[in-house]
Amino acid sequence: LQDYRAKLDVLREDNENLLKRNDDLMVLASDARNFKDELDILRNKCEKMTKLESTIDAYKIKLEEMSDLRQQIKYLEETNLRLFDEKANLEQEYKQAKLLQTQVEFHKRTNQELYQKISELQRIADKAEFEKSRTEERLNAVNAEKINLTNQIELLRETNEQLRGVNLDEADGTTNSKDQLTGSLEDLNFLNLPADVR
Repeated sequence: LQDYRAKLDVLREDNENLLKRNDDLMVLASDARNFKDELDILRNKCEKMTKLESTIDAYKIKLEEMSDLRQQIKYLEETNLRLFDEKANLEQEYKQAKLLQTQVEFHKRTNQELYQKISELQRIADKAEFEKSRTEERLNAVNAEKINLTNQIELLRETNEQLRGVNLDEADGTTNSKDQLTGSLEDLNFLNLPADVR
């Protein structure tokens, strides 16, 4: 039972290490995806900025002719930056939510597998405990039978000593009775033995 519990502790420790390692790998994978996404965003930004710079340059040229467009350009620039920030924030939140959902599903599967392993180990431990109890009961029965046999043997020895103390003059007359008594005691002792000992 202690061996199974020790194995269970080792499995739990291994599982925690695997989960920690998996988390580290997930973080690295997430960072890699984030870097790629950020690179794509930066490229897109560069393209947009290039276009915006060209547009701004064109507007600057026109501003020399139409001063009222300056306010419109400023408004468009502020709006564009605000929308761009909002879009970036929404994309980041979406990525985090998706990553969190993936982690939750992974942990659910992992917890289910661990629960099954723990249930199996518990079943084995219960079976081992049951077998241990049965073995102890059988051992107690054998010990009790051993004590009983020891007492019977001691009784037979005492009886034998008493029979040896009979007067030699009566030996011839009591030989048959002594043999019958000894045989009866041996038969009784044999009947009291467990079936597997007999």
